Amino acid sequence: MDAVIAPDNAGRWTADRANAWYDAQPWLVGCNFLPSNAINQLEMWQANTFDAKTIERELGWAAALGFNSVRVFLHDLLWDAEPDAFAVRIDAFLSIASKHSISTVFVLFDDCWHDGAKLGPQPQPVPGRHNSGWLQSPGHSVVADPSALPRLEAYVKGVVAKFGADEPTRYLFVTTTAVPALVSDGVPQETIDVMMRDVPRRFLTGEAV
Repeated sequence: MDAVIAPDNAGRWTADRANAWYDAQPWLVGCNFLPSNAINQLEMWQANTFDAKTIERELGWAAALGFNSVRVFLHDLLWDAEPDAFAVRIDAFLSIASKHSISTVFVLFDDCWHDGAKLGPQPQPVPGRHNSGWLQSPGHSVVADPSALPRLEAYVKGVVAKFGADEPTRYLFVTTTAVPALVSDGVPQETIDVMMRDVPRRFLTGEAV
């Protein structure tokens, strides 16, 4: 389990409280999930490529194999462009996963692979190249720009406020950053603290650097 860094409005959870919450969950067997017809987060979630039928089929396969949780990557550009419509698609995903008794861990940011994400059609996969089209969110260039902080803060708070009260059978928790190289590359801790301040309801977690 990732380290708890920002829970509900009561403040940071103690280790005992986090462990008690975790002990109340079933034994979690999980994996990263991306539908087979999406090259990255944007292609999974954009309106014209969100494919509920494929997600339904492949989460069914996951459940049949014994998985009861999945880690799913979101992207800040989608929330920035159309938060309400994006939230509808997130809710649809949660409903599909819950139908298969699968709970979801959302990842808000990811430091891996390609900077410079853009909405719209995504590139075709490069045969034989691992993660050939995977995208950073928000990207090194964005995090280095202080003017981007308000919209990133709105993204974090918007997602958690919208889904933070969901039952653990649908939504377990949010991981702020996967493979957080940006922190080790010199992004101030204060920047992260601003994005996480006053985050409501269900706690956030973060991977260690």
